[in-house]
Amino acid sequence: MSSQHWNGATIPTAGDPLLEAWPAFADSVGTIAKAESVASARAMLDRAQTTGHAPTASKPAYFDIGGILYRSDGAKTGGAWVLSVMNENQTLTAGAVSGLQSRTSVGGGGWVKVSELQIPVKPYARSFIAFGNCWARVRSGEADLELYPDNTAKATSFKSRFHDSGDANGFVVGYGTIRAGEQRTVGLYVYAATALSIDLSSDSWTQLTVQLSPSTVV
Repeated sequence: MSSQHWNGATIPTAGDPLLEAWPAFADSVGTIAKAESVASARAMLDRAQTTGHAPTASKPAYFDIGGILYRSDGAKTGGAWVLSVMNENQTLTAGAVSGLQSRTSVGGGGWVKVSELQIPVKPYARSFIAFGNCWARVRSGEADLELYPDNTAKATSFKSRFHDSGDANGFVVGYGTIRAGEQRTVGLYVYAATALSIDLSSDSWTQLTVQLSPSTVV
């Protein structure tokens, strides 16, 4: 009966038919195959499927295409094998929160949430950079556009100031880290530095984008 190596490879034990054991070993060992193009990688997967060795989520196939690593877990789109870039950055985007008022009044020191993104949990650490933009017209008072993950105190960093009057397109950048297994929420806010009356927009002028990258585990 075959056994499993610590790295997941299936290895034969005494008494196993040697020739029959080799395909199972090759399926499980996780080697990186060299392919000249996406088309040639997909052709290789077609041949693997024909011989009964198509990749699966538990036994994916890996390809080096022009120095870029790709992974196939057996999924297809429109009949074509899906090849996912290894360590691909993730980009999430959200518009204005539901119910955002076009004209808002808030006392000094108050906050108005204009957009929010919930970052899905992953089993690895990540770093992120977030971009927030928001159209506004300050009618009275002073306003900042601020961006924070939910584990960072507000009014500490990641802010920009709206013009004191007239139309303005605010833009702010923030960054941080998310540990493996953590749930994080990133929010975009208007902060009333003084008593504030402001017009806001719930159209595409108000948007929050977060880009996430795997980071080294220490």
